[in-house]
Amino acid sequence: RSRPFLTCGDCGEKLTYSKLSPEDKERIVTIADAMPVGCKYAAPIDAQGRPVNPEEVNVACPSCEKPLLKRKGRFGPFLSCPDYPTCNGVVNLDRKGYVTPPKVPPLETDLECNKCEANLYLRTGARGPWLGCSKYPKCKGRGAWKKLEEDVRTKWEALLYEHEKLNPPPKIKSTDGQVIEAGSEFAPMPLNEQEALQEDEA
Repeated sequence: RSRPFLTCGDCGEKLTYSKLSPEDKERIVTIADAMPVGCKYAAPIDAQGRPVNPEEVNVACPSCEKPLLKRKGRFGPFLSCPDYPTCNGVVNLDRKGYVTPPKVPPLETDLECNKCEANLYLRTGARGPWLGCSKYPKCKGRGAWKKLEEDVRTKWEALLYEHEKLNPPPKIKSTDGQVIEAGSEFAPMPLNEQEALQEDEA
């Protein structure tokens, strides 16, 4: 069955279909890097070969507050700002598709990973501070927090407290201003569906 005739939404040229091997992809990237900047349009396609445009959802960008777009990456669906790369706002989704509010970035210590000797990161978990390798996921080394000398733990606890005060995670909000709390099981809804729902309720 023939594929539909489609044109690029940016430059108007006819779109072509290609299934590439890893070697093909590598060659194309090498060639593309050497070419002058041209049209960069690319999009995933559905079973009929039609471009699948990302959905605008009812979650606001944590940086610029515009409605985010639902996209699919190598690790599954996520939300990103429509103004990327000018704005790098991103919101992660868990395996069930619920919004995962961002956490405080880890504090890098000078304590060494016992597997790869890279510095360990210090974070606050449900059971208190814990240490993990800064090279994760390449290295899954962990540090034994409770086995550290008491004065070392006291020092890093104080530094972690200051770090968390200076680096609060941004609040994630819905497009109507509702703060999305951790554990609230907020599933993003296409913006046009939410607007239709609000009209029906009115």
